[in-house]
Amino acid sequence: MTGTVTVHPATRLTGPGDQPLRLRLAGLGSCPALRLEWPAAPAPRLLPGPDTHTPTPGWTLAPLDTGGVELRRAAPGSEGSDDVAGIDVTEIDVTGLDAAAETGRLPLTVTALDADGRPAHTSRHILFIDRNPAIKDFKATDLQVSRDPATGTGTTTLTWTGRTGGGSYHLSANGSAPTPVTDRPTADGVYTHTVTGLTEDTAFGLRWEGENPSADSAAAMVLVKDGDIKAGKLSADGIVALLGAPRDYTCDDFTSDGDARSAQATTDGILLVSLDAGNATATSVSTNVRIRPSQGNPYDRTLTCPTTADRTYQAHTQLPVPAGATVTLVGTTPKADLRMSWIPFGKGALKGAPQPVPQPAPQPASDHP
Repeated sequence: MTGTVTVHPATRLTGPGDQPLRLRLAGLGSCPALRLEWPAAPAPRLLPGPDTHTPTPGWTLAPLDTGGVELRRAAPGSEGSDDVAGIDVTEIDVTGLDAAAETGRLPLTVTALDADGRPAHTSRHILFIDRNPAIKDFKATDLQVSRDPATGTGTTTLTWTGRTGGGSYHLSANGSAPTPVTDRPTADGVYTHTVTGLTEDTAFGLRWEGENPSADSAAAMVLVKDGDIKAGKLSADGIVALLGAPRDYTCDDFTSDGDARSAQATTDGILLVSLDAGNATATSVSTNVRIRPSQGNPYDRTLTCPTTADRTYQAHTQLPVPAGATVTLVGTTPKADLRMSWIPFGKGALKGAPQPVPQPAPQPASDHP
């Protein structure tokens, strides 16, 4: 029997098997059964459990003692099948296959069986098991950034370690639209990417998007500034792992100047901005966030979201802010709820905004009046 089999995704995280493993059979007809197998020695690395099943209609699943599962069509017919360009295609999902803690390459074998239970087609695949999608050691080489826009001679090489399959990397500079990274990693998962034509202090944001973006993503940031590299990382679940503790601000915390409110960054950092309707009566709310570095090009972000009586909408953005830059909020809709979190690379605050006031420690009760 001729045909092809693919296994998707090619990368799987250790832990619970919440993400389905999909088998796609093309040109194999309506095969009545197939086996998905992996080595059982020295210890199995995919673990069927009570929750392991196939949600694909018309198919059943049973574990194999030798390490694997058998999928069998529950009744004759073409359940789970489709016709693509004249080729019979069947897609079967397997959920609840937990992955053991050992990472690396895991060989898989998929065998399609005929009506007599004999192998009709066998294919071999590699599943890469990784712990998480975190970006590690994101850094840049030292450089002197050109201050002449006409020359643009500044160059830096970015390196990082991360996932090598099951998703893609996207790089942005100073909050610009991200572009895909096409550089190939080494065998150890180390990526190298060269950026040229720099004419200013540049904050690079790197994001890894998994094939299942709602579950798999990671982000990191590095700031290139006159040969001084100031770097920080965000973990896969978005928890800040920098020197400075996040600080929360509202519009009222910034210095007022007519319709505008401003503050100045005393160190490099990331500004997280969230906007929702609050108590506004307009049909939509908006604000404009302006970043004005002491050197380099300015950049703006406009946030807009609708308001309805029965639903709550929010708009969000994240902006790299170099030390000495002025952050200005302009045109914020009255009574809209605008909140900000400042994540410093160090311990610097947004100048113009009030500092947290230390609370006195509680005094022990006394028996004396």
